[in-house]
Amino acid sequence: MVASRKKPEKEGQRPRKSAKIEAMMERFLEMRTKQAEDEAQQLARENETREKKDAKGDEYSIKKCISIINTMEVTK
Repeated sequence: MVASRKKPEKEGQRPRKSAKIEAMMERFLEMRTKQAEDEAQQLARENETREKKDAKGDEYSIKKCISIINTMEVTK
């Protein structure tokens, strides 16, 4: 007699974890999407702040000063 080496199938096998993995991946993607949106908003705010500072700083820029000096009469 030769014994079969195959294991008999169990009736109560564990359910696959694919549903849990899918849910986890969905939550991960939602988190990354929200994170990317937050970073984009922060970058937009930083750019807006930088533009405001640049607008104030242009009042005494080198180009502006040179153009004013070129319009002035310089005598020795």
